[in-house]
Amino acid sequence: MSTPKYTNSKVEVGKVHRNVSQDVVVITVDRLRILITTHIEFVEKSTGWQAALGVFISLVAALSTADFKETFNVAGDVWKALFIIATIISFAWLVRGVVYYFKAEKIESLLGKITASDET
Repeated sequence: MSTPKYTNSKVEVGKVHRNVSQDVVVITVDRLRILITTHIEFVEKSTGWQAALGVFISLVAALSTADFKETFNVAGDVWKALFIIATIISFAWLVRGVVYYFKAEKIESLLGKITASDET
């Protein structure tokens, strides 16, 4: 059995800083529920661009590589037009998602709304 290497170690404390003051927020449950629900909706909308990007990339890949032929009694040109329309729609969805991403409410904003006072 070996003895511990640092048996008589000491730490010298030069200065102690205290930062323990706290702000207390008093808020009703219904107001907090509304604020958090609104915040969650914004956060969910701000992540929608990921799905839109996946659909857009898939459609662009299909348009650039596919040879559209008649299937299910639908002409190849009609299939190509449908894919072009779907690509345009997914691009608009992507742009909308990116806008929501940059407009997403940050946690500091939510805290600001929670701590906001009705007193003016």
